[in-house]
Amino acid sequence: MNVIERKMEADEDLENGPMLLAKKIIAVVLLAAITLTFSGCFLIRAILQRGEDSSEQEVVSSPLGLTPVTVDIKGTQAVYFLELLNLFDELPDYDEATVRAVVDGDTISLRRKGSLLTAETVRMIGLDTPETVHPDKGIEYYGVEASGFAKALLDGEEVFLSYDWNSIDKYGRTLAYVWLPISYEGQSFNALFNLLAISSGYGHAYTSYVFNDRYMEFFVEAERLARLSSRGLWSGDDFANDNVVLEYDPIVYITSTGSKYHLESCHYLANSKIRILLSEAKRRDYTPCGACKPPR
Repeated sequence: MNVIERKMEADEDLENGPMLLAKKIIAVVLLAAITLTFSGCFLIRAILQRGEDSSEQEVVSSPLGLTPVTVDIKGTQAVYFLELLNLFDELPDYDEATVRAVVDGDTISLRRKGSLLTAETVRMIGLDTPETVHPDKGIEYYGVEASGFAKALLDGEEVFLSYDWNSIDKYGRTLAYVWLPISYEGQSFNALFNLLAISSGYGHAYTSYVFNDRYMEFFVEAERLARLSSRGLWSGDDFANDNVVLEYDPIVYITSTGSKYHLESCHYLANSKIRILLSEAKRRDYTPCGACKPPR
């Protein structure tokens, strides 16, 4: 190539340089746009996935720090709580008994060890299951299932009994907590059946009558978690609107005898103080205290 040809080629490159540069810039921009589009899709998908995961966690999360676990008892699946597996060990005293018959989901007939009575009717504290033998109410929704659950786990079993402030109800029945031997991950424990039935979706937390504050917290929370997980009786269409997790749902406090909910600092909590979510307090028809003015 002679000097003139090289000069002409150089002039052509100089003339086309801006166009080539513009093409390169456009190519880079297009590549970046494509990359961002795909990245954005993955990012949005990841955010949505995290949102789904977060929603699932909200459903099972507990302000009391309770972790639901599934236990197999005589071939029947039930739900209990990891943190409460050793709750029985805290008891100062208990009685041994053998279940003779299951009346319904919350009432059993048993013989206490060393007792002269051949049969003693026990009404379980803090548990209310749908009726099956009530003379006026007939068989209620999920009553047969609740009774079947109790029969499958308790009938003929050796159990332990513990008590609260009142040991006899107005019908002459013994009021008790019933503890059932279970196995979880190769270890033996005693689970509180009253709570087990609620957490598995076979009954309500019965708070109309006073019982141990700490147990009441567990029972109310167990019902809430069962409801949000649509377990058992809460799986019906009638309860579909109950399974909602609120963005703002702070902890408030109730007492074992009152009808108001309070802030933790309220002086009305001097003798009884039970943690509960605001949504659950409202669902149970508690109203805000006029003195401490809790959130509404």
